[in-house]
Amino acid sequence: MVMSVLRKFDDPEFLSVCAVIYFVSQGLSFLHENNVAHHNLTDEHIMMDTKSIIPTGWHFVSHFCEPDGMTKISPLERKHLPVRYYFVGFGNCYHIPPNTTPLVRNIGGNVRRRRAGAV
Repeated sequence: MVMSVLRKFDDPEFLSVCAVIYFVSQGLSFLHENNVAHHNLTDEHIMMDTKSIIPTGWHFVSHFCEPDGMTKISPLERKHLPVRYYFVGFGNCYHIPPNTTPLVRNIGGNVRRRRAGAV
């Protein structure tokens, strides 16, 4: 099986925050309906397949260029296009067996800690 090359979900940027909230809530609902808790859903763990909004593809090093490495990409507006989003990074996920209390403690996760004095 070959998987598509994925790109960060917010590159290119969204025109509306509503779209982000919609697809993240859909994905979380799916996980939770299947008794899965991700425990580390950060922006680094949300990816997308951009075939529909960047049909030309992009250069593997210069993500802002087409595969030729010279021509700037011209992404299409994702509003009415079928973009697939993926949650990745399931190293800290937890499956809650059916017929048990869905309570997880001491989950760990990837909490970003601020340095002392940082704003």
